Order: sequence, then structure tokens, then C-alpha cells
Amino acid sequence: MRAILTRRIQKLRDFYDLFILYKHGLNIEYFMQEIIEKVGVALYYKKYRETLKKNKRRIVIEQSILENSFERSLFVVKPSKEFDIFLKNVIEVLKSILSKIDCHQ
Repeated sequence: MRAILTRRIQKLRDFYDLFILYKHGLNIEYFMQEIIEKVGVALYYKKYRETLKKNKRRIVIEQSILENSFERSLFVVKPSKEFDIFLKNVIEVLKSILSKIDCHQ
């Protein structure tokens, strides 16, 4: 989650990692406070703080990265339709987390 929230450009593989964790029973919403704390620690570094501010302003994960054919071609196994459903839901969770993070540390 920290990588997704603090990268200049999100990587589809980070979303897929979350999806695999989700499939094994990890519900991101149960760990929102821990995620907020982890991201908060990363904000000590200016590059992460500035990127998070930018991501927070636009508060939209780039749809193009989620549908990018090159990024998808990097998968050894093609993701299931369940992955696409997961992506739509996780974006809302990310927006909620972003709304709770103070970037001015």
C-alpha cells in the first residue's frame, strides 16, 4: 500500500500483490490504521511526501496503469476477472486512506 500511495507512477504488480493477499484472507480495510501509520513514517522523506501530496490532490489512481497492456503482459499467468473486480473496489479503499493521511509532517 505504501508503494502504491507514494510512487510517482503506480505499478500494476503492486495491485496484484494486494489481490493475492486479499485472496488469502487479508482484507485491506481491517488494516487501514496500520497502513496510515506505515505511510506516515515514509513521509519523513521529502520525495515520498511530495508524491503523496500529488497523489492526494488528484486522488485518482491512473486508470491507464490498471488497463495497460504492457503491464498486463508482464504477468506470467493472466489475472482473472476477479482481479478486475478487486481493482475497482480497492481504488475506493485507497481514496479513503488518502483522505486520512496528513501530508504536512
